[in-house]
Amino acid sequence: MVDLVKLRTAIARNRRKLEPFRQNRLMAVKEYVGRYYSDNGSRYRVPVNMINLALNIIARQLAASSPQVLVHTPVQNLKSTAMAFELAINHLLREIHFDKTLRSAVLNALFGMGIVKVGLTGGKRVKLGGEWHEIGQPFAENVSLDDWVMDMSASRWEQVQFMGNRYRVALVDLQESGLFNKDMINKLEANYRSVYNEGTGDERTQSLQDDEYNYDEIEPQVDLWDIWIPRAPDDYHSG
Repeated sequence: MVDLVKLRTAIARNRRKLEPFRQNRLMAVKEYVGRYYSDNGSRYRVPVNMINLALNIIARQLAASSPQVLVHTPVQNLKSTAMAFELAINHLLREIHFDKTLRSAVLNALFGMGIVKVGLTGGKRVKLGGEWHEIGQPFAENVSLDDWVMDMSASRWEQVQFMGNRYRVALVDLQESGLFNKDMINKLEANYRSVYNEGTGDERTQSLQDDEYNYDEIEPQVDLWDIWIPRAPDDYHSG
C-alpha cells in the first residue's frame, strides 16, 4: 500500500530539487529562441543566432525522419505474419507522428533531458494532454522538464521510487473519458494555466509565449499528474 500523503510530500520536495535544472534550461531556451521571439526572449541582440543554427543542425542529424522497423523471422510459416506486423508498426509510427515526437525529444535532450511518455490508451477514445488517443493504441508524447518529477535521491534508474508528469486536460474530456472516479472529478476546480511552477514559483518555458496566466483557454481545464511507482501494485501506477 502506498502512503499517498508521503508520496505527495516526496513529489513536492523533488520538484524543488529539480528547480535549478529547470532554470538553467529556461536560460538556454531563451538564447535559442533569440531576442525577437517574444518580450521575454533573450536579452542580447545578435546578428546570427549561432545557438539556434547549431542545435537545429544537430537535431536534424540525430532525428532526420521517422524510424522504420524491420520484422524478420527464420520460420518460413511466420514470414507473412512478420511482414504484416512490420507494415502495421510502420503505419502506426506515421499515424502517431512519431517523427515529430522524436525530433522534439532530441531537441529537449540538447537542453538537458529528453523525456518521452509511452503507453497504451485505456477506456474509450480520449483526449489527454491535447491529443486524441484511440482505444488500445500505443502513444508516445514528449514531456517538458517543467512538467516532470522523479525520485532525485536514486543513484541509478533501477532505484527510482517514482516518476511522473503533469498535463492539462479539459474538464469535459476528463468527465467523458471514463478513466477516473467521477466523484473525484466533480471535486476538481478549473484553473488558468500559469507560467510559474507551483510551490517553487520559478518560470516555465511557457513564459516565452504567455503572460502570467493564459486567459485564452476557451473551456474549463485542470492540471493532472500521472505518477508511476515501479514497486507499487498496478492499482497505484497512475493517479
